[in-house]
Amino acid sequence: MKRFSLKLLSVAMFGSAVITSLPVAAHGYLKIARQVNCYNDGGYWSPNGSAIPNAACKAAFDESGTTQFIQKNEIAKLVSDYNNMDAVKRAIPDGEICSAGDSSKSGLNIPHPDWKKTAVQVSAENTIAIEHVATAPHNPSFRQFYLTKESYDPSMPIKWDDLELIHYDDYTVMEKGNTFVIPVPAGRSGDAVLVSRWQRYDPAGEGFYNCADITLVSDGSVPTEPTPEPTDPVVSLVELGSFLETGIISNSEIDDSVRFRIFDATGVETTDVSLQITAQNLDSWPGDIADMVMQDTKDTWVIGNWHGDHYMYDWNNHYANKVFAPSADFAYQLSLVKFVPTPEVSPTPVVATPTPSPTPVIVTATPIITPPPVTGDVIAFVPGETIVANGDIVSYDGSCFEAKNNPGIWEAPSSASWFWSEVPCEGGVEVTPTPAPIATPTPVVTQAPTMTPAPTATPAPVVTPTPVVGESTWEAEKVYNTGDTVVVDGITYTAGWWTKGDKPGTTGQWGVWKAK
Repeated sequence: MKRFSLKLLSVAMFGSAVITSLPVAAHGYLKIARQVNCYNDGGYWSPNGSAIPNAACKAAFDESGTTQFIQKNEIAKLVSDYNNMDAVKRAIPDGEICSAGDSSKSGLNIPHPDWKKTAVQVSAENTIAIEHVATAPHNPSFRQFYLTKESYDPSMPIKWDDLELIHYDDYTVMEKGNTFVIPVPAGRSGDAVLVSRWQRYDPAGEGFYNCADITLVSDGSVPTEPTPEPTDPVVSLVELGSFLETGIISNSEIDDSVRFRIFDATGVETTDVSLQITAQNLDSWPGDIADMVMQDTKDTWVIGNWHGDHYMYDWNNHYANKVFAPSADFAYQLSLVKFVPTPEVSPTPVVATPTPSPTPVIVTATPIITPPPVTGDVIAFVPGETIVANGDIVSYDGSCFEAKNNPGIWEAPSSASWFWSEVPCEGGVEVTPTPAPIATPTPVVTQAPTMTPAPTATPAPVVTPTPVVGESTWEAEKVYNTGDTVVVDGITYTAGWWTKGDKPGTTGQWGVWKAK
């Protein structure tokens, strides 16, 4: 194992957009810059950034995610013709100054009333003191400071025409920590945005840009001298091994999660950090969780590489990073936990026995029969209904007729008819025949069909697997070493390395347990 002794510095995080042609990377920031305030507030590891306490930082997160916070020392742009401000302005257009034209950090450009404002004392000589942290000093270089003009509208993104150059310095040697004394225009007070440009003298033209929201104060309420940085302790770190297993990045998907755990010499877990993989961090999650681990351990653990006199995380090649710990007796484990969706339970279909069609009831009407009249009575003749015999007397249309030649029911009485003879209506009583009753058919009652219930499925018997002889059942509190085997749910698993608490069958393809 490799051991390094150093005065532990801020761990430098560097990105592919800047270092591809540079021998040194990871660089610096104003202590009161927007991204630094958001980084210090924290909360950006929570789902959807819901724990971010500052509304402006939350808006920046919603715009472009976490990269702008964790790469707080690298808001940078390569402009080879860096002495030509027209070339600089083309590379960093209006409205993109605070992100240095980097779309992955575009949230820093958002105009918002809740950007944290730092009160800065204006001296009697109209100067202010501003602190800068250089995580990796670059020499030689020069620095420019701009201040937004009094006419600037803070509800709009910053344009180059909104800025006034107030200071320029050329540096042959720049220390890691610097306090700059900067003149400000006489009479300026109140809110403004201070923009710094730290430009290296190098062929690639690497420059760093920061926006700091300030309130200029002239009443003496703000200390003129900034509080010095505390002295970092001397720490000895040991390289434990590679940060990532080969292939883990390509195997990661949205909704998976990654988990980094640290164990002390006795196997007791001391750190447990998890991060859900989302669309925003699908490509950056290795660096994101590395930064979370270093924050959680207060930089007593480092993930990255030793570079000159400090550590840096390699954003160009996540697989190149190593894990450094205070002692070789510690152990660590990074696991990719695959997302397992909750299965949808399909309801058991109810099979209904179809209801048979009812049998139609056919009702035959009983014919209406008019009973024969009593002889001597006068019968009111109704065509189509009245049945008479020869000699019967009927009344019809105000006259009376005697039946002859057996008239039918449709033979209407008439003096001209062959079936009737007109007679006087005296001596008889007109009788209205009582029609025969109409038979009401008795309905046929159709029995309701009997529903045949769907058969109840008999559940398959639960077979308790017999453990393989010589192999033990997994126990959550037990420590397992490389090559140990356990049985879970009838499946035998072999430990790939030291582990405790990881249940076999849940660690995924890249986890500690491998099924036989």
